Amino acid sequence: MTERYLREKEASKEKNLRRDRHIIARLLTAFGETIPLREMTSPKIAEYRLGRLTIVSAKTGKRLEPATVNRQLQVLRGMLRMAASEDCAYLAKAPTVKMEKEPEGRLRESRTAGKPVHPWAR
Repeated sequence: MTERYLREKEASKEKNLRRDRHIIARLLTAFGETIPLREMTSPKIAEYRLGRLTIVSAKTGKRLEPATVNRQLQVLRGMLRMAASEDCAYLAKAPTVKMEKEPEGRLRESRTAGKPVHPWAR
């Protein structure tokens, strides 16, 4: 299923294909490369989500942001929806993938005061 997902993304000229390949490699490591799609249940996905939210990044020493985890979950959700689509029909219905709440907009710090500033307010 991962190969088909990547082929579809490549055919649609997806900009984030490299990122998606990296995420899929991470998902395969977490869930196992041979897990049947029928065993990808909402509780297993929720366990993965919580695990990713509590892990500390080796690069930054901080927990992963909800947006980072959501990008990974979006790829997983896309593959599961494709597996449940009429074209594939591997699954009767795709499991629910709960996304994390993200802050609205992109906040940046002001260079002078160190306060968060919206990009439009510069």
